[in-house]
Amino acid sequence: MKAAESYALAQKIMKKCDGSRDPEEICQCLGIELEDTFDLANLKGMYSSADRHRTIYLHKRLTGYLRRFVLMHEICHDQIPEHRKRARRMPYKEIQFFGGTNQSEREANSVAAHVLIDDKKMVSLIMEGHTSQAIAAELYVPEDLLLIAIEDYQKLHPDFIVRLPRSGRGNYLKDYDIWE
Repeated sequence: MKAAESYALAQKIMKKCDGSRDPEEICQCLGIELEDTFDLANLKGMYSSADRHRTIYLHKRLTGYLRRFVLMHEICHDQIPEHRKRARRMPYKEIQFFGGTNQSEREANSVAAHVLIDDKKMVSLIMEGHTSQAIAAELYVPEDLLLIAIEDYQKLHPDFIVRLPRSGRGNYLKDYDIWE
C-alpha cells in the first residue's frame, strides 16, 4: 500500500465517522466490538473477524497514548480489505505484531498515522523547529508513528523536505512495556 492509498483510506475512515480522529469513537461508529478486559500475555492488541464478527482485543492494562494507538492500528486492520479477508481465513491468529518486515503491520501503522495525526498541526510543529520527541508528545502518539507519518507526508509532498533523526521502525512497539 502506497502513501497515497494509506492517506485516502484514513480520510475515508474519518469521513464515515464524522471527521473523528478518536479511536474509541471510530471503533463504535464502524460497528467493531471492543474487548479490553483480557490479559493477552505479550500481545498488546489483536483483531479478529471470525464468522464475520469483527472484534478487537486490547490488553486490559493498556492505557494512554499507547492504548489509543494500538486500538487505531487494529481498526486499520479491519478497514484494509486484504487484512480483513486474511483475518476471516485465520481467526484468532495474530500476525507477527512486532515484525519489522511485515508489510501488513506497516500498512496498518501508516493508515493509523494518517487518522491520528493532523498533517497541518504536524507540519506546523516541524516548521517551528520542535524535536520529533516533542512533536510526538504534543500529538499524543509514539515517536515512530510520527516518523512514519512524516515519511508518508514527504512522499505525498515531494517539495516538503525535512531531515528525520531516523526512519520509523516497524517493530517499535516491542520497546513499550505495559507490565511494569
